[in-house]
Amino acid sequence: MSKRIKSKLSLTESFTLRKRLFKFVKIAISGGPKGEPVRKSFAPCGVCRQVMREFCDDNFMIYMLTGENTYEGYSLAQMLPHSFSATKHMA
Repeated sequence: MSKRIKSKLSLTESFTLRKRLFKFVKIAISGGPKGEPVRKSFAPCGVCRQVMREFCDDNFMIYMLTGENTYEGYSLAQMLPHSFSATKHMA
């Protein structure tokens, strides 16, 4: 198994464990070149979006830093408008 796949599995497993211990309602994300200030927003990767979709409610907030002291905020429903949610579709 590649190192990249292992890191994604670790992320999912870690999030799952924490979800059992805590109720997440929001997350803040930033990114960019190492050592440089944030200049633009970075959306969560596909794996992270899938994990959030599986374990978080539609009103879970995702905040993306866009610069110093500025951010964009979207609910999970806004970020993934037509996604499948077991909680919503199989309840």
